[in-house]
Amino acid sequence: MVRQYGLDEIGTISRARVGKRYAVEREADERKFFHKLAAAMNDIISRESVRAAIVAGPGFTKDAFVEFLREKYPELIPKVKIDNISSGGRVGLYEIVRRGLVERVSRENRVSFETSLVEQLMMEIAKGGPATYGEAEVKREAEVKRAASLGAVERLLVADELLRRNRAGVEGVLEQARRTRGKVIIVSTEHDAGKQLSALGGIAALLRFKV
Repeated sequence: MVRQYGLDEIGTISRARVGKRYAVEREADERKFFHKLAAAMNDIISRESVRAAIVAGPGFTKDAFVEFLREKYPELIPKVKIDNISSGGRVGLYEIVRRGLVERVSRENRVSFETSLVEQLMMEIAKGGPATYGEAEVKREAEVKRAASLGAVERLLVADELLRRNRAGVEGVLEQARRTRGKVIIVSTEHDAGKQLSALGGIAALLRFKV
C-alpha cells in the first residue's frame, strides 16, 4: 500500500513454479493463485477503504488476472487500474511510484469521487431531498450552518476556491460538521464538478435527514 510515509508492504503471495505440467493443470494452478490474490485484494480494499488498486507487471499474467477478476470478482473491477512495468517484486513497486502511476491514478480517482458527490448533491437538490447549499456571507449559508449545528451533515462539500478566499468565514461550519461526525470533502475547482459546486456558492451538504 502507498501511505503518506511511503510504501507499506503488507504481504507477499507467491506462486510455486513447477516443471513440465499439462496445460489443464497449469491453468488450475494459476486460478488457485488468482483466487488467493483476489481474496487478499478484496480484504485489504475493504479493511483499508482503498479507492484504487494498481495491477502491474512485465508480462501477460496481469492481463489474465484482470480477466479473472472480471469473471469472479466483478465488484473489484471499478477500482482496478492496469499498467506495464519492466520488473516484478519490490523493484516493480518502486518503479510504479517512480513513474508517477500512483499520482496519476490517485488524481483520476479523486476527480471521479468528487464528481460523483456533486452529482448526488445536484440530484438531491432537484428532488428536494436531504441536501442544502449556500453562499458564504449571504443568507443561504445559514441553512448549512443550521444543518451542521443539528448534526444533520453527513458530507460537507467545500470548494477549494472558497477556502482560499474566505477560510475564516467557513471554518466554523467545517469544525461543527467534524464534531458531529460529518465528513468534510474539499472539492477542486479545476474540474467541472468543482465549478458546479462553486456556482452554488462553494459550500453544500449531503444530509442524514432533512432540516
